[in-house]
Amino acid sequence: MTIQEYSQQPIASKNKAFVIEKQLSSGTDSDAYLLKSSDSAEKLIAKVAKNDLVISKYHNEAKVYQELSSLRFLPRLIENKSNILVLSPIEGISLDSIEEEANTDFYKVALKDAAAAIKSVHSVNPDNSSLNVLSVEDFLNAKLQGFTIKFPELHQFQSYYQENKSILLYRSNSRILHGDFCLDHIFIENQKFTGIIDFGDTCLGDPLVDVAYLVFKIINKEYSETVRDAFTNAYFGGEPKLEEQITIKLYLIYWSVLRLSEHLTPEVSEKFKKKAQIVNGLL
Repeated sequence: MTIQEYSQQPIASKNKAFVIEKQLSSGTDSDAYLLKSSDSAEKLIAKVAKNDLVISKYHNEAKVYQELSSLRFLPRLIENKSNILVLSPIEGISLDSIEEEANTDFYKVALKDAAAAIKSVHSVNPDNSSLNVLSVEDFLNAKLQGFTIKFPELHQFQSYYQENKSILLYRSNSRILHGDFCLDHIFIENQKFTGIIDFGDTCLGDPLVDVAYLVFKIINKEYSETVRDAFTNAYFGGEPKLEEQITIKLYLIYWSVLRLSEHLTPEVSEKFKKKAQIVNGLL
């Protein structure tokens, strides 16, 4: 179904039609549009999938929004129809669009709020969830040795993982994860946190996978340690315990290997290799 076809019929839960106001983004796998009510100022976001994989992600995303409907800082599910997911908008702009260097104090406040929000997501015990379970151990056991052969300068990944991987045996894999928890998906308006968007990669797993990904994105932007620590200390209610610090580092290895393995063209690979080297230096 095209967005033009969709906009010609009323949205069932609203009992009225919405017209296309503008296209927000266009990608290989999906497009996004801003819709406006034909008789009021109400607006919605429509995400249009272009392949079956993204449609499957939309179905998972819709389930999560239903399960987490009590959390006010997430989009509300309006409709999930065919290849189109319709949501209420989260107001504002992404935190990634704000320069950290000139706004360090604001960044720290926003990340503290984001930490409380994502912890609320992690605290929900999913009821008979059909979401996939993420196994970091399976991924690293399959990929890490070959990865460090290809990139010998990252050899410390392998040794650190082998020395500490037993910690992962005691971590819970049963919580809802965002799956792509980064600065792009944290929204702010008027210097205040407004919400978290885009649960398209949602799955079940260890909550520290989400924590580690935001840390991964922060350190690779070379933001100050005080910004990173503001987030982690807010999430843990103080400095993380040694076991939590080790676990985050293991998940930093996971994100480094995953992202680099997804981008193996020479130019892009070099960029992601530099990011992995920053993680390597933290181990």
